[in-house]
Amino acid sequence: MEALAALAKEHAAKKVEAIDLPPFQQPLPETLLPVAPFENDLLPDPLQSWARDTVDRMQCPADFIGAALMVALGSVIGAKVVIRPRQNDDKWSEAPNNYGGLIGQPSSKKSPAMAAAMTFVNKLETLAAARHKDVLRQYKAKKQLAEAHVRRSKASAVTRVSDAVEPDWDHEARTYADDLKLLDDEEPSPRRYLASDINPASLGEIVRRNPDKAGVLVARDELQGLLQAFEHDETSALRPMFLEGWKGLNPHRIDRISRGFIYIPTLCISVFGTIQPGVIAPHIRAAQEEGKGADGLLQRFQFLVWPDLPKTWKRVDRKADRTLEAKAFEVFEMLDRLTPEACGAQTDEPDGRPYLRFSLEAQAVFDAWQEGLEKAMRGREDLSALDSHVYKYPALVASVALICHLAEGGKGAVSKAALDKALRWAAYLETHARRIYGSGPLAVTLAAKSIIKLAKDGSLPKADFTARQIQRKGRAQLGKAAVVEEALELLEECGWVGSTEKPTGGRPKMVYWFREA
Repeated sequence: MEALAALAKEHAAKKVEAIDLPPFQQPLPETLLPVAPFENDLLPDPLQSWARDTVDRMQCPADFIGAALMVALGSVIGAKVVIRPRQNDDKWSEAPNNYGGLIGQPSSKKSPAMAAAMTFVNKLETLAAARHKDVLRQYKAKKQLAEAHVRRSKASAVTRVSDAVEPDWDHEARTYADDLKLLDDEEPSPRRYLASDINPASLGEIVRRNPDKAGVLVARDELQGLLQAFEHDETSALRPMFLEGWKGLNPHRIDRISRGFIYIPTLCISVFGTIQPGVIAPHIRAAQEEGKGADGLLQRFQFLVWPDLPKTWKRVDRKADRTLEAKAFEVFEMLDRLTPEACGAQTDEPDGRPYLRFSLEAQAVFDAWQEGLEKAMRGREDLSALDSHVYKYPALVASVALICHLAEGGKGAVSKAALDKALRWAAYLETHARRIYGSGPLAVTLAAKSIIKLAKDGSLPKADFTARQIQRKGRAQLGKAAVVEEALELLEECGWVGSTEKPTGGRPKMVYWFREA
């Protein structure tokens, strides 16, 4: 390889137009760890037929539909009912909200799959907006009456005082106070299920004005936009907000200089979106290094899946099965109307949240599984980013068990059948987590391919360019200096570029050139 590089440098220095070079431009390495196949019966029973029909019509990975459905279901439940994963502990509770996303190339059907799974939440939002029109109309009518009453009360009081008539002041005061209270009441807002283009204040307002303990799903077709917002100064408060909102149970306060503050009793957020491998690569890398990216945000995306495309494809052209779609929507409607009484939830101190626990049979299984996980993790001196991801699985398993239990119409204690599904979900998702965190070499490969593309489309000179020039191009996968340098090293090892130090009168700089094929 060194001989090839020396020959290429000589060629560039002498600008010889024709010279016989040995073969170069070796293929760039791409390695991904295997993932478990998605099994349709991981989903709650009433959704399985719709999911199977949708996957068949779209010819997309079943993983895409499954992961999106589970996050959507949890977002509708919100924190209305939580699970306490121990029989006696009254401090550990888990809400069923989750973060997730779909990783795939542009041709992998991830966006249509996400849109299909979000159909049901979109429909809930549409119905809520329609109902809100009547509520708002009644509010405005009552407000106009209250304004008229206030004006009439003032005028009447003045008239009667001037006529020396003694009114019933207690009655007058109560009526007047009721009218004033209505005038001070905040205008009602529709129940919000979805949010997209948000900042800390707008998301805070959506959650605050929702019914207490209701969840909201931040759905982004391009998840990169949200991840970038976490880095911008004007929206930097989003990152800690999403770190906290993942728990789904804590209060949150947003201070605003000119308009006071927003107090949210229960910050319950779900997140779902799509992203390409090359775009998420820097975020994966940041999660594995020291710094802001290692704050545990990526580890909260536990429904993040990166499946292989199906090996076969067939042309399917038929209408969606509206009967199956209607049955699936009934599940979402049922969860939207869910009350603690309907599912047999209990409420007690200290937090007053309605909760369910595992059945005794399920509890024994969960305890044994968690004990094995804890022993495996605590035997390690330093936890990797992957370890930290998997270490959150007790919360994930409890959350998924609750979703499956409620979506299948379960009442009372969460069953062993629901827990078995949740444990299978954890095993399946762990293979995707291993692929994601093990894709470090792929991140460098994707960055190297991006550099090649810049040169091919003329955005980067093919000679005498520097790593800094590449960074300035603003590509998502080329934002980190370390990634660019490793990508250039890989390109040099594989015979795509050559490099040399160029004198500058001070510290020499490293310049690169592309070897022509």
